[in-house]
Formats: sequence, C-alpha cells, structure tokens
Amino acid sequence: MATTSKDKSVRVYVFDGTEAEWREWKSKTLSLAKVKGIKQILTKDLVIPTDAEYMATEPVCSDAAKALYELNDTAFSYLNMSVKSRAFPYVDGAKSTSWEDGNAREAWKRLCKRYE
Repeated sequence: MATTSKDKSVRVYVFDGTEAEWREWKSKTLSLAKVKGIKQILTKDLVIPTDAEYMATEPVCSDAAKALYELNDTAFSYLNMSVKSRAFPYVDGAKSTSWEDGNAREAWKRLCKRYE
C-alpha cells in the first residue's frame, strides 16, 4: 500500500505476526527505515525525549534531541501502520505515559524478542 501526502510517499510492508513472514518483513522494514532516515531509532539505544520534555514551554532538550523525538514519531507511526493481527500488540504495547504515541525502539525490541 502506498500513501501520498504532499511530496512524501510511504510504502508499508504489512506483517501479520507469522514466523514465516518475519525475516522478510524485518529486512524490508530495515531497508526502508535506512532510506527514510529512521533506522537508528529502531536499532540503537538513543535517548529520546519524553512527550513532556519535547512539549515543555521552557526548553529542556536540545534541537538534536527534538529531532530524535520527531524521528521516533515517524518510526513508530510506520511500525504501527505495518503490523496487524498477532504482531500488533507488540507495537501497541510500546505506548506509555512518557510516549503516548509510542516509543519506536521499544516496539522494535519487543518484536525482535518475540520473533527471533
């Protein structure tokens, strides 16, 4: 499925949570993440500001940290759109009071722990 928003398009490879599909989905997802500039969010333990830190009226995080927050949003949104059925709870479970829209690294780790 391809979606277009202004000049951005997103290719979503859907993963239904079957072990047989995991390897291919993971490979395609990491390739796409590399192209989109979000691979590091999925694969590295970076310090992502919380929602409260990002939205604070008094600056509490650097511009670089804010950029990581925005990349996390993009990465989590992609993961959330690309899983269904049995895989969905592993991504959805990475939402918390600190990251209401989800923590992409946590979602990725949960998927890898389950399927590897």
